[in-house]
Amino acid sequence: MVIFLIHKKLLSLQPPNRRPALLLQSKRNYSKIEKMKLKSFEEAIRIIEESAAAQAKATETGDYKVGNKHFQREMKALVYLHQQGRLSDLKPFLNHKDVGVRYFAAYALLPIYEDLSRATLLEISKEYQNIHGSDARTVLKEWEKGKLLYPYQEGYHW
Repeated sequence: MVIFLIHKKLLSLQPPNRRPALLLQSKRNYSKIEKMKLKSFEEAIRIIEESAAAQAKATETGDYKVGNKHFQREMKALVYLHQQGRLSDLKPFLNHKDVGVRYFAAYALLPIYEDLSRATLLEISKEYQNIHGSDARTVLKEWEKGKLLYPYQEGYHW
């Protein structure tokens, strides 16, 4: 919070061309994500596989900036697949070697392959006694309560 306030003051005191590089970098990364245009479902699948694995690794190491960047990419690709009616193309990822990819596929497929997705999330929650297992348990609890939202649903904010 303090750093944010310091940067905010620096921004108001310095001309636009002298702003701190850190802030310019974070805005540039965010705008790239916002402008990300997917051209095919194959590209969306590739982005989900790469980003889910990278986000899981970033979560394990505590690198929230990298994790958040990949999360945004995953959500954009998920929305694209939903719009194209291709969510079921994520089904092979339920058996992927990477826990992040399996976890994301299980989350994404809960509405259409509930039994398979629940089994995958239960397996992750038992196999991993870290953040991944905890996240899997949380997704299952929220699904059972009917409170799990998806980026293509009204009321979801990211």
